[in-house]
Amino acid sequence: MNIITLAQTPINRNSKEMNVELRKATENDLGFIWKLYSSSVGQLMGDKIVGGWNDEVEKLKFRKIFSLANTEIIIVSGETVGWIDYRKEGSTVKLINGYIIPEKRRKGIGKEVVKKVRVGSSEVVTSTIANSPSKEFFTQQGFKEEKQDGEFVQLKLT
Repeated sequence: MNIITLAQTPINRNSKEMNVELRKATENDLGFIWKLYSSSVGQLMGDKIVGGWNDEVEKLKFRKIFSLANTEIIIVSGETVGWIDYRKEGSTVKLINGYIIPEKRRKGIGKEVVKKVRVGSSEVVTSTIANSPSKEFFTQQGFKEEKQDGEFVQLKLT
């Protein structure tokens, strides 16, 4: 299952309008992408992995699910703050993975990213850990729970 982590710290309601941009990820972004993924997922799932988090093993698993061609880097006011891997299939957007650096979470960036990737689509689908801050984020954006499979929940926004 893929995990989306777009919110985890207290909301900063005093933040000003921000300019959220997306640009295609390149090979030069791979270090940032892995570092953010491994720190986020390791924190959420490390204790659930038999034998614990092993960077080399997890990097191999990550390479199987990661697609540089479908990944965009999230930039706010010229600063790289995260990345999102998604697919547009017909009128559906599938959010595969997405992460924002901890100090920029809960500032409205995730909401803006979802709006941007949704343009021209009738629905957005994703899955996340059922009891995670990410589920709370998606629920706040209007996503509805479709199905729960073990620790993961599938969500849809129409």
